[in-house]
Amino acid sequence: MRILITAYGSGGDVHPLLGVGKALGDLGHHVSCLVNPHFRPSVERIGAEFLPLDTEEGFLELARSPELSHRIRGPLRYLKKLIDLAPETIQGLRSAFDTFRPDLVLRYHMSFGARWACQEAKIPCSVAVVTPGQWFSANDRGVSPHPWISRAQTLAFRVAIPAARPIFHLIAGRGLLRVADQFGFPREANLHRREMQEGLINLGLWSPSFRPPRSDDPKNGVTCGFSFFDQPLQSDQLCPVLTDFLNDGPPPIVFSMGTAVVHSLQSFFDTARAVTKDLGQRSILLQGGNRGPVRDGNVLSTGYAPLSQVLPRSLAAVHHAGIGSTAQAMRAGLPMLLLPVGFDQPDVAARARRLGVAQVIPFSRVSRPRLTEALGSLLLDDTTRLRAAELAKPMQREKGAQNAAEKLVSAACR
Repeated sequence: MRILITAYGSGGDVHPLLGVGKALGDLGHHVSCLVNPHFRPSVERIGAEFLPLDTEEGFLELARSPELSHRIRGPLRYLKKLIDLAPETIQGLRSAFDTFRPDLVLRYHMSFGARWACQEAKIPCSVAVVTPGQWFSANDRGVSPHPWISRAQTLAFRVAIPAARPIFHLIAGRGLLRVADQFGFPREANLHRREMQEGLINLGLWSPSFRPPRSDDPKNGVTCGFSFFDQPLQSDQLCPVLTDFLNDGPPPIVFSMGTAVVHSLQSFFDTARAVTKDLGQRSILLQGGNRGPVRDGNVLSTGYAPLSQVLPRSLAAVHHAGIGSTAQAMRAGLPMLLLPVGFDQPDVAARARRLGVAQVIPFSRVSRPRLTEALGSLLLDDTTRLRAAELAKPMQREKGAQNAAEKLVSAACR
């Protein structure tokens, strides 16, 4: 079978779909990926054909924008980029349909325009969602550990979900309808539901341990398990400097702010260095970009390191509550201190806290004293550490990417 995957966004958005693409390739299927050139090395590493979407300069301009770390302006800037990219997504898919000729398309749930292009070409299309909040379940439980607050939050969910649809139309719908008019696609009602949920199958790429199925999930929704993909580009081995650091003392604390907002939050790592000193611990700072590893006493800073190899050898994880980083830390059985910035991160952080594996400080409230106190408390919290180890066991047995690939092929063959 020939399968085309398209996605746009940070590594947290694109990597889970590349994990599914690798699993599809392992099953013997021919995979092509319409993604930004920034991810070309990763696409080629999994043996898939690369097709360009936007320019790497355009991607990096968005990823490095200071606005991206703003709670309101960040999501709006990202949404505008995805709407502006819809015409290029449509044209890219049309071209791929002529050359690659896929039997099936798997699209990221915010790959706007992809669904219309597939309908036009009469090619089956499925959708992948990487965070459970995007299924907008009115039956999702409240996230507070306090029962009465949790009940109030559950009620708020049930009120907010219907309200989200007109808000989506107000912010994004008008732009998407202009794209539909530009290409002669029919105007549609319920754009919110169609873009997020409509497809041959709807793959929920998270563990049922993280968020179990709900009664109002999409009728074609399948909770597959987390889809992991964080391989280094050149080698399956850690760089010698990082390996030596891990071998040279007690397990370190890992500080990371993901692959997008990290570019505008570099001052945070100065705070992380200070906190490391305050606690008398060792730490690894993942600062993004192409910087190489530099060791300074008990602190090693580097641009990138594969979390799947680093976290199992670490003491705790401090990060922005991105879904990919959260999944990796949960699979490694690590307690987490989560510092959500925006987007879906507050929802992810709240779910992890409710599961008993994390403490949460909104990034806007981060300071050296507060971070030192919270992290010191977390390191002494045996209950959180034991709960994290307990939840890691079923996650380590899950094969989310393989499960998603098999479900996708099965749906296409019905």
